[in-house]
Amino acid sequence: MESLSGNESVAEVMVKLRSDDQLRLTKGALLTIVERYLDGRLTVDELQQLGDLLEFDPIEYVDESPSGVVAQVVFEMATPEANGPIDRNAALRWRELLR
Repeated sequence: MESLSGNESVAEVMVKLRSDDQLRLTKGALLTIVERYLDGRLTVDELQQLGDLLEFDPIEYVDESPSGVVAQVVFEMATPEANGPIDRNAALRWRELLR
């Protein structure tokens, strides 16, 4: 099982999802993705695309907290139409949840 680092591009995650291996997403990797957006290294569209990809079944969420924050943040990233727009305020809130 391969762990995502959080530094992958949308295309790199797509390639990894096409492999037969199951992927693992940790809080730390998801935090890296959110921080890349906050630093201007990811656009809103890229962040939403990553959220969409991270909702796929072959990805195992590794979350040390009982609240399931990794699944919550991925869901919010992937569905802004249901959870409000992806913007700096949302990303700052996600960063606090993931810390």
